[in-house]
Amino acid sequence: MAALMLAVQMDLDARRAMRRERIFRDRVHPLEIYNDLQLYQRYRLDRQTILDLVDAVRNYIEPQTDRNHTLPADLKVLATLRFYASGSFQEVTGDTVHISQPSMSRIITQVTDALIHLLHNIIKFPVLQDIPRISATFYEIANFPGIIGLIDGTHVWIIGPTHHEWRYVNRKNYYSINVQVVMDAHYRFINVVARWPGSTHDSIILRESGLAEVMEVWLGNEVLLGDSGYPVRPWLMTPFLNPNTPQQRRYNRSHKRTRCLVERGIGQWKRRFHCLHGQLRYTPLKACGIISACAMLHNIAIDRGLPDFDEQPIELQPQPDDDDDDVENVVAFGRLNGAAARNQIVNQHF
Repeated sequence: MAALMLAVQMDLDARRAMRRERIFRDRVHPLEIYNDLQLYQRYRLDRQTILDLVDAVRNYIEPQTDRNHTLPADLKVLATLRFYASGSFQEVTGDTVHISQPSMSRIITQVTDALIHLLHNIIKFPVLQDIPRISATFYEIANFPGIIGLIDGTHVWIIGPTHHEWRYVNRKNYYSINVQVVMDAHYRFINVVARWPGSTHDSIILRESGLAEVMEVWLGNEVLLGDSGYPVRPWLMTPFLNPNTPQQRRYNRSHKRTRCLVERGIGQWKRRFHCLHGQLRYTPLKACGIISACAMLHNIAIDRGLPDFDEQPIELQPQPDDDDDDVENVVAFGRLNGAAARNQIVNQHF
């Protein structure tokens, strides 16, 4: 028995001796090694904005102890911003700051969840006292009256999910999240809905989003502009599919010149955060969180006066076109139905 115990002990000692010593790689700190321009190029935010963002989410992501060389909050935020900005694989992004792929995965999820807590403070509908200023800003573009926002849908490419896969295949035959956005004249998001599979029509997302309810409460002279993939409503003006009078043609020209701002704004957003025009290799739920977090950060960048990152166009995934669907709607909402409200605008202003 003593010999057996000795043999077991020797075996345990040998195993311990053979264990590889855990190695902690020295991590670089981007705030220390990059100048202001280099930081902006790599993280899409300036130094002070990054520091302010770290302070805003610190309580959600700061490790409680320093066991096992856990990452501080600032490195977690920087690693996540680098992923958003580059869209590279987690392993590639992690290599830039000496973080393993599994750790990168956890960090991106943790920081994204923390950012979502700030979402409704950054992306919000305008208050009543701001309406005259917003409407006047839009009017200066092409003389379209009463606009408070521009609505559009855009698709973000994702990896095929394991559940209900067919629901995420859009009309261009790739997996996506169909994101409803509303922007102001400064390319800021005032509403974002990122939770619908790519096969969902824009008009369905609008109907289910709660935005219609918000606009029904306003129902003054304020309107959103949308393309012909949306139903015309008293508060949602779409173009005429077959304009047959000079006034309708003038209306369509003004509508097009104004509404193109939302398409330009979406392009700026996806240029700033390249993860949105590559394939997000996450579950739909996590992908939706990343999309929303990037929208919030885009607003912060605009509020801080940070320039559009890249004036060169990028090759985006082809966007499904809903304009061939005639969704003209004549169901009454409020005082006028949509078609009658649009005709009133045409007669009074064009």
